[in-house]
Amino acid sequence: MLSEYGMISQIPIDRLTVMTTGRKGTFNTYYGVIEFTHTKQAVSDILSRIQRIEGSPLAVATRETALRDLKRVGRNIQMLRQD
Repeated sequence: MLSEYGMISQIPIDRLTVMTTGRKGTFNTYYGVIEFTHTKQAVSDILSRIQRIEGSPLAVATRETALRDLKRVGRNIQMLRQD
């Protein structure tokens, strides 16, 4: 979603990262890599910070949530656009 919101310049081609309350793990599929990143957030907190996009089967993080989660899981914040 960071790419969709224009917050990073990279365009994901073969990787989807999903926050989950379940186990973390990385799965190589025919379509690319699916990475599950574990979160200890309460389900009620997660549900209050996602949105549905018409035509998409997945609920997605809001702009603010995507940024917060990037920082929370200790990922590379150097990729964030400075403008």
